[in-house]
Amino acid sequence: MLLAPEPLPSTRQPNVWHPDEVAPYVLGRYVDPRDPNMVHESHLVYRREKPSRPNLTPPAVVVLPSSEVAGPSAAHVLQFYRDALTAELNAQRTTSEQIIEHSRQLQQSVGTLNEQAQSLRQSVEEGARLRSQWQDLTGRVDQLERRLREAQAPAETPQSNASAGWFRR
Repeated sequence: MLLAPEPLPSTRQPNVWHPDEVAPYVLGRYVDPRDPNMVHESHLVYRREKPSRPNLTPPAVVVLPSSEVAGPSAAHVLQFYRDALTAELNAQRTTSEQIIEHSRQLQQSVGTLNEQAQSLRQSVEEGARLRSQWQDLTGRVDQLERRLREAQAPAETPQSNASAGWFRR
């Protein structure tokens, strides 16, 4: 909210601000520099020599605003600060509510992720247990196959080994 400006007394207006200084110039007939096919007739041109600026020379007599003017002005300032404070508090309340809502959403996401992590841990443990059982079963099958091969192989007698050695010489 902006404060309404107090009107400046007419006696002080010329002393507060220096106006623009403008100088007239007469231009004769000339050819347009951008278009050589165009000719301008002579005319008057105004150039601002100095822009307007504040008068920083102190006045001979300082005029203070009357108490009637200061009273409403102080009330306007107080109302301005109340409105600004109310707007800031409302903005902070809205921000706090958004932060609380985001916090709730994050807590739900963390809970979901924790459940998924627990499920993954259980799956990994189950996979390790099944792998161990599979290795045990594979070992037993290998052992049984070895025994079966040993049982099926023809038993060589020591006599046949001895006679085979006699002929080799």
